[in-house]
Amino acid sequence: MSTFTPTSFPSVTPPPLPASSRRGWLGQMVAGLVGVGTALSPLALIAVVSPRFAELFRDFGFGLSRPTTLVLDIGAWLWTPGGLLGVVLLAVVGAAIAAVAARRASLALGVLLVGVVIGLVGCAAVMFLLQTPAAKVVESLQGSGAV
Repeated sequence: MSTFTPTSFPSVTPPPLPASSRRGWLGQMVAGLVGVGTALSPLALIAVVSPRFAELFRDFGFGLSRPTTLVLDIGAWLWTPGGLLGVVLLAVVGAAIAAVAARRASLALGVLLVGVVIGLVGCAAVMFLLQTPAAKVVESLQGSGAV
């Protein structure tokens, strides 16, 4: 009959990573987080900019397109408890994606590139949708001689 000894089973913890691997993992994690953060940047832009534009458009009484109205509504919703919870949940999911991406360099680079593209396109779309009615405000001010 054999006796149980703690050394009769192999270790279940993986060996520590060498310092060079840890640095690579950290860089991949940072790349993933930057990608996810950049992808979420249009929400930050909407939250900060849209309330001011909403006041401006309301004061001038212009009819707004449906996409512009949607951007303004999202901006107002982001400041509600549900909107803040949604942003927190997106950030948590984004951090999880970045953590998974940190395991493979190609995936981390993919998350970074996709995040940057989503962020840039999203910010450009938001600015376009808010700039078009703002141009009408400037034209009306110029037409009235106020500027």
